[in-house]
Amino acid sequence: MRHDPQSRRFRAALLSASLLLSEAGAVSATLPELADAFPHESQTSIQSFMTIGSAAVTVCTLLAGALAGRLGKRRLTLLGMALMAVAGMAPLVLVPLGNFGALLASRIVLGIGMGFVQPLSASVIADFYRGKEREDMLGWQSAAVGLGGVIWNLLVGLLVLWDWKAAFLVYGVGLACMGLYARYVPEPPGRARPEKVRAEVVRPEEVRAEPAAATPRWYRLPADAWLAAGLMLVFTAGYQGLIISMPLAFTAEKHLVAASTVPWIMTFFALASVAAGLIFGTAVRRLRNWTGTASALVLAVSMALCAGADSALTGYVAAVLAGLGFGVYMPFLVTETNNRSTPEASAMATALLFTGAAVGTALAPYILGIAGTLDGDERATAQLLVAAVVLTAVALLTTLRYVRTGRAAVPAAAAHDLEKA
Repeated sequence: MRHDPQSRRFRAALLSASLLLSEAGAVSATLPELADAFPHESQTSIQSFMTIGSAAVTVCTLLAGALAGRLGKRRLTLLGMALMAVAGMAPLVLVPLGNFGALLASRIVLGIGMGFVQPLSASVIADFYRGKEREDMLGWQSAAVGLGGVIWNLLVGLLVLWDWKAAFLVYGVGLACMGLYARYVPEPPGRARPEKVRAEVVRPEEVRAEPAAATPRWYRLPADAWLAAGLMLVFTAGYQGLIISMPLAFTAEKHLVAASTVPWIMTFFALASVAAGLIFGTAVRRLRNWTGTASALVLAVSMALCAGADSALTGYVAAVLAGLGFGVYMPFLVTETNNRSTPEASAMATALLFTGAAVGTALAPYILGIAGTLDGDERATAQLLVAAVVLTAVALLTTLRYVRTGRAAVPAAAAHDLEKA
């Protein structure tokens, strides 16, 4: 079967994997009910239900680059999608059994699947596309993540009206995405075949002198990739305030909304993420080096609004701002990392970047809970204030890295084209 990367069918199938990347956070509306179902568990333990899978994401994201070289990116992506679907629906059985440990274990398995899908969803795009087309597709990928958030939150909002545990049925949609990906996305073009062609006409000693095609080890990646991963870690920890703190603050502390309303607030976040992804290519060419700074500040403002919210309307406004900031900052770092990496290092560098995101997610309950450690304020509202401070620090660090260094967020060729236009 012929696969055309320019066809809509191919692009839709390729982006279907990215739809699943927002599934894990879609069930955050179940946190208040989960706290009631397990009253002896601490708030940190309940919040860890949403974040513990990131420990597995961290490990598997690091392994994804190496495993993809052995199994193939397509097979590894499909395996990850299957694990996410099965483990995601496991709480339907585990919650009635009352085993909180098994419940957390199911989230770890879900994290294993996401650890495979997350870096490869971006890396495969980099394999099939180049230049401006790659930037636009990475923007579309961010939009797909946001679109997935819209779909999952809408479904969760409807399912919780029936039973809060039914929210976990949303992971079953991943099986359909898996089928679409398996049908239309082939293994990305590799480098082994071109090397064999050159071996027929080039002297053997010249072939042996070409080590660049080998995928570098993670510890040999450039310092810029490590700096980007560090920024991603801190950024993700701050962003998690919307996922693990806002539902508890709005329902149990402020009593602004019912738990069944939380998915609708998150739907506004997802819609804004879609919009941000769609305009990302334009935004990065307009703002250039300031793209990361502006998007991080927008997200910081959204967390401050959530902390001071006195009505549900403020929550919806904050969700829109958070979606815009998130939907621009994430592809900004991904684009920067791929632009500054060699083709051979792209998969490993992207894996390192998302490892930072996974570590940030895993540490979020503890980083955001620093207010409780310092002054005894363990409220989710205080965690939102900490998130605002953390994201402001991200904006400052991003400015120091991408503005003061004078390295443009747009490749030189693209910038030259813009200047001519």
